[in-house]
Amino acid sequence: MIVNGLVDRKNIDAASHWWTFEKISDSIGRVTATEDVQSSLSRAKIILPFMFDALNALYVATRQIPVPWTNNMPFRYKDGGAYNLIISLPLSAEHYQLLRAVLSLSRDIYSATDSISKSMKRSGVSELEPILEQLFKNSNQFRDARNFFTHLDEVLSKPDKHGITGALITSTGTEFTSTTKGAEYIILAGDKLYFTYKARNWNKARACEVDVGKAAFNSIFNSARMVYKEITSFKVHRDTYNFPPFNAIFPI
Repeated sequence: MIVNGLVDRKNIDAASHWWTFEKISDSIGRVTATEDVQSSLSRAKIILPFMFDALNALYVATRQIPVPWTNNMPFRYKDGGAYNLIISLPLSAEHYQLLRAVLSLSRDIYSATDSISKSMKRSGVSELEPILEQLFKNSNQFRDARNFFTHLDEVLSKPDKHGITGALITSTGTEFTSTTKGAEYIILAGDKLYFTYKARNWNKARACEVDVGKAAFNSIFNSARMVYKEITSFKVHRDTYNFPPFNAIFPI
């Protein structure tokens, strides 16, 4: 049974259990895998339902995203000063809460996906690997925006680190000159979020942008359906369960 397009927790618990059991057992149900393989798949079995809990929550949240977020157009300006800051998030309290929620939930998904993928690699089970890689890629695209807000205290207190210094012309036509120092901005225009940020593995702050519109999250659900399809494909005790088809979950 599908309710509002969500994955039933009992179904995903059963699928995770029997799919992983099938990977550690022989054709007559005897456990034959090594303890290391059993341990790795046990972790995956526990994390998979949590990942679908996060996917359910993200699906509910993203269906509430207004189309578009704002009617504002990206604006361009010229900056050659020091420590200038622009914050333009023309959202109601409810919509700002929603923006923060969808970005945080995307983190839950790519973190869970990454952990499951590592467990699968340790176990030598490869069926889910390409699907998990795609799900990770699709959810990971929101990482920098999520980290920007999560580390907002540092962003606002360390413009030399997270601001633009030196000459740069952004994709929207904003021009920073050679005299620019520590210029920062966070701007939501239409469905695009524009911000300055320096991640740990970057040499310096960048002018970042990401589509946070409702449709931008659909690729996550497309990949999630493929994960669901695979883990409900187990054969042991299959007649006991009546899983809804994969294309019935997370309708877009």
